[in-house]
Formats: sequence, structure tokens, C-alpha cells
Amino acid sequence: MQEHRRQPRMKTYKSGRIIFNDGRSTLDCILRNLSGSGAKLSFSQVPTIPDTFKVTFSDGSIRSCSVAWRKSLDVGVSFLSADNATMTASEPGGNP
Repeated sequence: MQEHRRQPRMKTYKSGRIIFNDGRSTLDCILRNLSGSGAKLSFSQVPTIPDTFKVTFSDGSIRSCSVAWRKSLDVGVSFLSADNATMTASEPGGNP
């Protein structure tokens, strides 16, 4: 299988939460791998989520994401910008 990622991803197993619907909807997930440009998220059931959303990490940082692919319980995302890397849950729009 040919690798299409811009950056290699590191395997991880961290809790996360996606935030969508203007912050009114959240869904817990597990980050299975992570790089500076994207991540693989796993869910306990097949997720019904929009094509763009925010993901909050266990350290409180939040990144805006765009869905790159979907497969059963897994979703691959690309991070939209590095600006959001330092946004924390205490900032506006950062409530999980």
C-alpha cells in the first residue's frame, strides 16, 4: 500500500473529543495515531459527524479538522491550520 501522508504519524492511544454543531454536540474518541498534519480517530460506534469539526486532546489543546477518509469505526482527519494548536479548552470556542 502506498503512503499518501505528508508527515509520518506516531502511534498513540489517547482520549479525545470531537466538537461540532457550534459546540452543541460532542463525541468521545480515541486518537490512534497522530502527526503535525492529521490523525486517525476511533469511535465506539459508527460516527455520524460533519466533514469539518474541532477535536480536543487530553492535554486541552484543540485543532480544527477536515475528514480525509472514513472506514467503519475509524476516521482519518487533516488538521486545517497550525494556528489552533495552542487553543485550549478555556478559550472561547474551546469548551468540549
